[in-house]
Amino acid sequence: MALEELIGQVLDDKYRLEEKLGQGGMGAVYLATHLGTERSVALKIISPQFMRHPEFVERFKREAKAAGRLRHPNVVNVTDFGFAQLEKERIAYLVMEYLDGCALSEVLSEEGKLPLKFTVDILEQVCAAIDVAHQEGIIHRDLKPDNIWLQPDGFGGYNVKVLDFGLAKLGETPPPRQNGEAIFESEEVCFIQKFFNKSVAETQPDTVATPNAPVKISSSFTAITAVKLEQNIGDSQTKQSSLRIESSLSDEIETQVQPSLAYDEVKTQVQLTRNTADIKENLALVTHVGAVLGTPIYMSPEQCKGEKLDARSDIYSLGVIAYQMLTGKTPFSGDTQSLIAQHTQTNPQHIKEIEQNIPKAVSTLIMSALAKNPAERPATAAAFSNALRARSEGTLTLLRQSISLYNNHFPTFIKVSLIGYAPVIFFSMLGIFNHRVLEHVLPRPLAIANDALLGCLIGIGSIFAEIVIHGGLIPVVAQLLITPLYPVRIKPILLGLKSKILALFTTKMLGDLFTMLWSILFVVPGIKAAIDYSLFKPVIIMEGLKNKEALARSKALVKRLPWVTMKVLAIKVFLIVSLAVNLCSTTEYKFTVNKGINLTASHPSYPSIFSLIVMIVVTPLMSITLALLYFKLRQAGGETLKEALGQFAEETPRSKWQLRMRDRSRLYNRFSSR
Repeated sequence: MALEELIGQVLDDKYRLEEKLGQGGMGAVYLATHLGTERSVALKIISPQFMRHPEFVERFKREAKAAGRLRHPNVVNVTDFGFAQLEKERIAYLVMEYLDGCALSEVLSEEGKLPLKFTVDILEQVCAAIDVAHQEGIIHRDLKPDNIWLQPDGFGGYNVKVLDFGLAKLGETPPPRQNGEAIFESEEVCFIQKFFNKSVAETQPDTVATPNAPVKISSSFTAITAVKLEQNIGDSQTKQSSLRIESSLSDEIETQVQPSLAYDEVKTQVQLTRNTADIKENLALVTHVGAVLGTPIYMSPEQCKGEKLDARSDIYSLGVIAYQMLTGKTPFSGDTQSLIAQHTQTNPQHIKEIEQNIPKAVSTLIMSALAKNPAERPATAAAFSNALRARSEGTLTLLRQSISLYNNHFPTFIKVSLIGYAPVIFFSMLGIFNHRVLEHVLPRPLAIANDALLGCLIGIGSIFAEIVIHGGLIPVVAQLLITPLYPVRIKPILLGLKSKILALFTTKMLGDLFTMLWSILFVVPGIKAAIDYSLFKPVIIMEGLKNKEALARSKALVKRLPWVTMKVLAIKVFLIVSLAVNLCSTTEYKFTVNKGINLTASHPSYPSIFSLIVMIVVTPLMSITLALLYFKLRQAGGETLKEALGQFAEETPRSKWQLRMRDRSRLYNRFSSR
């Protein structure tokens, strides 16, 4: 029965086929109606002629199994799988949710290149789906814009669905190797193996075809090139059939290269085979398989080489897609053999050379995803997504997030700030009292000494305030990222900070010493040192490092996004200088020396009440910004929020429903600070 004749048929008394939506190498997809609920579904059917070959039925089962194992909002939902009898034909079908919208390939064909924000939003959802698949031991192996579906969410955005896990690798044990060479052992290649053994046996009667022997293919007929087998069928017809044994079969389909069966020999054997009808059918069958065994333009180098694949092969494909979305073209182009050669041997043109407006950090990340060596790529899809999000967001985004967080939890942050500034407030009040009352009562030398002492105490109190506010608000921000609905309890946070005050103080002194030494020797290195050591507080609080280790870690984090860090610190310095210059009062002292000479000396004294209020209000905002910058820099390195929060995340109290939501949360496992 032809695929077109299935329209109007009812499968298993449940699904009525309404219309054909598309057709691929192994079958077709129909719009169908579930009779029980009258709900529209997408129903994929394997072509009836393939049902005679168990190898392809197994492939279809594997697709159902791969899709059924995945439960994620960004993976197309598979609801049913089964076999149905239509007249004399037995067919297999897979039922999926019916999606509105269009494929990413359609968007790219009309728009060319896409904006960075749109690209990041789409890839972030794709990475979420792929990361879940990788955690289940499933490698997609055929990621491309055709398999990325954009479904309108009703709010101006898109829900992304990753389609077609038909080539998915389910984490089976890889095939054995003999003498460093790989053997074809997959269902598809078992069929190809039987076909070629049969062809050789018929044309060479002296050759015994061993049913389980590996296929021997010479270097001129490799599994990484789309080789065309031209065959003459019949006396009056000449037809071509393309055998594509592409490396998307990965470790399941690998090549044992031997010179015993060259391309010309295979071609001759096919042409001389007596059973031309059988060969025609089998070659057509192989051609259909090849059509779904991956797309060379998006395949990783190791996939092209037929090597064992892991999750980083999909990362390469994601890099190709990201490259195409931002530049309007793929890294490589050409025929299959040319593509494979380029994937394995040629470095792509750098994105910055094509699109100058793309941030350098973003282009560097995408180029790392296209590295020939898998070890040089982002380790996971989540790492790639996290880094892409962090590197695409600038300083203004960070400030908006800080202001929003501060506004939503203003009372909590003000309480911590008041606790931190309590010593400064106390000594400032004493200083104001000293300035207005005691200065006129005490002898001048004693008043000056008392004034100097209070000034020192205010300075020490300021250091204490900086440590308490910055150190205390970091875990507050962390808790709000984990459980925004859970009330923040300040007392446990301050008690936890108590054990780290010494480390914060000693590390600050060490960092200030290094900065001062560099500033004395060279001004620019001194400024750089101040920037490099600016994140030691969150490093101590969140990672437990101190002194030189904390300073080195801070430097490594800053290196990920130096310009963003510099801009944030520039804003902080501007605010501090403004407060110091404009909001502090001064004290004047008059001295009379010999011969009637009068001198007047003045120096900054105690913060005014107004300046104290401003510092109490502004300092938490700077602390929140630095805390978010710390998490952003960790995200830029590909870390998840779970990794960034470490043991703190496990210790944060929360209710049972919050624990369930946290464990299932894309935010917690992937860290998106939007």
